[in-house]
Amino acid sequence: VVLIQAEGGARVAPPVLKRGPDDRGPQARASAPPVLQAVRNAANAQLPALRLGDALSFVGNGLAQPGTLTAVFTNERLDVVDELPLSPGASSSELRAQLPDASVAGAKAAWAAGVYGVAIRIDESGKPGRSTNGVPIALSPRITAAPLSSASGTPFTLTLTCVPRLRALQEPGVRLIFGQAELLRADIDTPADTETPTSIQFAVPALAAGAYALRLRVDGIDSLPIVVTGSPPVFGFDDNQTVTLT
Repeated sequence: VVLIQAEGGARVAPPVLKRGPDDRGPQARASAPPVLQAVRNAANAQLPALRLGDALSFVGNGLAQPGTLTAVFTNERLDVVDELPLSPGASSSELRAQLPDASVAGAKAAWAAGVYGVAIRIDESGKPGRSTNGVPIALSPRITAAPLSSASGTPFTLTLTCVPRLRALQEPGVRLIFGQAELLRADIDTPADTETPTSIQFAVPALAAGAYALRLRVDGIDSLPIVVTGSPPVFGFDDNQTVTLT
């Protein structure tokens, strides 16, 4: 055992006579932390994925917090972090946010199709920042296709455009679900201009006459080939994402 003691003088605190004003000690107040339970499509909670342009509903407990609330989206696979401001929802257990539309400058490149972890960051003046737990969400690609009609029994080339733009890491795994058939890409182009969507070509083999719904699969997440109409909501295939062979 070695005892080390400095030879210089040291400052010595005076005795403690009371703990805080009126000797009442520190004041502490405990409360349950806010909990995020789910992030859903505000238009219809049954939709399995979110898309650029969708309104979002954040559901949980204790979400009515003071300060600035921000939704933080993290895709670790692609090293993507995006943030959205939050606003009050219909109740104290809900918050709202809006994913940017593909027409918003920078949105095509800032976001990526795939799986994200989402948490709410709470910033309050004079206090350290804190975050809720994270929940998973899927962001699916939006696609357009051409042509939407062709002759049955004849091979043809189908061209899709995709937003958000694809990352290089995603390109090898891209698949097109054409009806029930899975097709590999024939060619893919993500231009240097970040405001231009990714273009993908697929060689469609000779198939029988019929209507074939299209789904682009990126990182295991399919585009949504459906539209929702009416109240109560009714799901149907989107004509703009369906190829008809005659």
